[in-house]
Amino acid sequence: QILAMASQQLAPSRKRPRVARPAKAEVDAAPGRGKGESKSEGSARGKRARASEDASGGSLRPRPGAALATSPVSSMMATLEMLRKRNANSDQEEMAKLRTISYRSLQRAQTTIEDFVKSYYCLHALPLTSFLKHFPILIFIEATIYELDELNEDQTRLGLEKSPAVFHRLHGALVRVLEQKGLYDPKVREELKKGMDYWKGERVVCKALSKQPAEDFSLENALSVSLNKSFDYRILHRLLCLLENKAYNDDLFEVMYYNEHLVDIADDL
Repeated sequence: QILAMASQQLAPSRKRPRVARPAKAEVDAAPGRGKGESKSEGSARGKRARASEDASGGSLRPRPGAALATSPVSSMMATLEMLRKRNANSDQEEMAKLRTISYRSLQRAQTTIEDFVKSYYCLHALPLTSFLKHFPILIFIEATIYELDELNEDQTRLGLEKSPAVFHRLHGALVRVLEQKGLYDPKVREELKKGMDYWKGERVVCKALSKQPAEDFSLENALSVSLNKSFDYRILHRLLCLLENKAYNDDLFEVMYYNEHLVDIADDL
């Protein structure tokens, strides 16, 4: 599409401009062979008239290249830039509309959301009913994270370290929605990156443990993965502060970090 539109900008028009046919009186008065003139006299007279029009700038005949007064390269680049911006905006909109949530992911997200609301809202003196104001975004984020987790578990069962293409499309949709809502600040970005590190570490550890004896495995690797396991709670906590216009309390986040890790260990045991 881009090449087709660019070529239209550069290609000269093949249609000759339609000129209205002059009236009979105008034909008689027009420069050319007059009544009773010989062919050579009319031709000479017509040449003199056209030369006079050219000299005065009044010629009706377009000069070659007059339609390309604007540089063809500049015109093409302007067209390409317009299409690039249009396609970029279209891609971003389509990314935000991407369907990311399955029923199974919603089921898994329900338990986390319920625990989060009961455990974290009281830390900010928020009534449980205030969750209803932010229900769509919190449910969407947590359910999409579980959808990504489902895909990651499929990869670990297959012993693959590389994430599939659909994994990155869902992750892109998640980021795009956060950006549109003005919620993708540096702290949220950092927590989401830790989530990506967690999934990657999980694939690596599971692949190493799938072999007997285990290869390239250490307790340090397992611990580093475990530390990032509750990244979704930390994302939800950050989002709650942003949605309620509350400043981040670094001391509170640090305390909750260790609390979340202890809960993860208890769950694993």
